[in-house]
Amino acid sequence: MRAFILRKLRLKKPTVAVDSSASPSPDIQQLPRAALPRDIPISQKQCDLFEKLSTEIRLLIYEAVLTDPDRPLHFLHVTPLRGRPKKLGHWRCEESDSPYLMWQHSCFGLWDKGSTRVIRHASHTNSDLLSLLLACRLIYEEAVQVLYSGNYFSFRGLQGLPSFRALVAPSSWHMLRYVHISTAFFTPMKDCSENRATFPLDRYLNWEDGCRMLVSLTELRLLRIEMMIWDLFGYYDRSGGTVEEQALVFILSALKPVRARTFQVELNLEVPSSVLNALGDVSFELLRTEKLHDRRTFPT
Repeated sequence: MRAFILRKLRLKKPTVAVDSSASPSPDIQQLPRAALPRDIPISQKQCDLFEKLSTEIRLLIYEAVLTDPDRPLHFLHVTPLRGRPKKLGHWRCEESDSPYLMWQHSCFGLWDKGSTRVIRHASHTNSDLLSLLLACRLIYEEAVQVLYSGNYFSFRGLQGLPSFRALVAPSSWHMLRYVHISTAFFTPMKDCSENRATFPLDRYLNWEDGCRMLVSLTELRLLRIEMMIWDLFGYYDRSGGTVEEQALVFILSALKPVRARTFQVELNLEVPSSVLNALGDVSFELLRTEKLHDRRTFPT
């Protein structure tokens, strides 16, 4: 085999004819190449988009293409039943009228079709938001704020915030104006602090860190947190137990420093007066959610 390879290497390569008339002169070959600009974008103002349309009209176009006020933009940071994937994605909500909690929407990639369980990878998407931003640097600079400030971002558990923040630029993170978080907890805290269930039960150990990330969003116009809280034993047997008040105080106290023009926390239970007294003044409105829990698709 070695001899065969050496014979092949010794074969004379065919001669390629070169048109001498097309070759540059020695003087031209010696000229230094001009350095391409790295920091200053090449002007593209001759494009019709910038030459004929005003900034106001362009912003309206970006808003029409990149945002949808009636459909949240789900951030897919968790692949159901598989933990946290390496790839991240987004999905424009297709179930705004669903009776179930938002984290149980099929938009997040898990649903039952007859007797078959369907799982869609988090990297798949039903929108094409990035194409416009990648067209050129000028469009990106004008449109990126529309993308982050004009969309209603939906997270499947507060644990999604670190993944999202690590993905985007710090300036983009602070552009967020509308945020929805849908999550769930089990109590008591001592039995569930290390919980790693398949559906998005936020962990007590990470809850305060996630809330501090929300505090850093100082320009929030709307923050809605949809939360189911169950007793671990009462979840399987409704006569088995009641939600621990200490856990309620811990969960809600971590949200007190967060600020938004409209801040709503929707729960599946009435908060006891003893918990309200322990909380004192809060920056959010407590509501009773009307959403249902899909036990068939998410049994545990």
